[in-house]
Amino acid sequence: MEEAHATKEGAERPRKEPREDVYLAHLWAYGRVAKGEKRKKGEPPPSPFRLLLGDGEASLPLPPRLYRLRVKAFLNQPVLAHFWPRTDEEGLLERPLLAHIFAQEAPPEAGRPTFLVRGRLLAADRDAARLVVEVRPNPQGRLKEPFRLTLLAPLALLEGLPPPGAGVELRGVYAPRTRRLVAQEARAVRLWDDPAEGEG
Repeated sequence: MEEAHATKEGAERPRKEPREDVYLAHLWAYGRVAKGEKRKKGEPPPSPFRLLLGDGEASLPLPPRLYRLRVKAFLNQPVLAHFWPRTDEEGLLERPLLAHIFAQEAPPEAGRPTFLVRGRLLAADRDAARLVVEVRPNPQGRLKEPFRLTLLAPLALLEGLPPPGAGVELRGVYAPRTRRLVAQEARAVRLWDDPAEGEG
């Protein structure tokens, strides 16, 4: 496939590149830790803490603790949070799983939250401007069951994707106002469970 990419605001690459052939789904966000919103009548209890993004109008939920680390220790501090994202079938970001959190000021060039997804392409819908990727467990990895992510993408990127069933790596940004992951770069990749060259 032709590599379809156009580096956009906030789509900087993570500092440590993971192995090239593994499945993954990462979301990184700079922000400030705040207390959770008050519970509204008839709705489930909100997360006790949240990560305020940008101007503070949007946020991501945070759990009370991560392993033995209390998130309360970061209250009102700037942090870099690393999540494992999940979406519904329409592409709306569901409550992401917090993987790591660090006290860190956002660099001047930091834009919107960024993501890196590597998985098996299942479908690309040009009319709906979205695609579906399956992320599968890796050997010795923590993930036990595969899951699917639905992402938005421009037509030019969708037209440059490999055929369904191929491995694909996607980079882009999280749009807080629409709660969707928007792919901005894509390239074909070989994953660990692909047949060896010449097989099949």
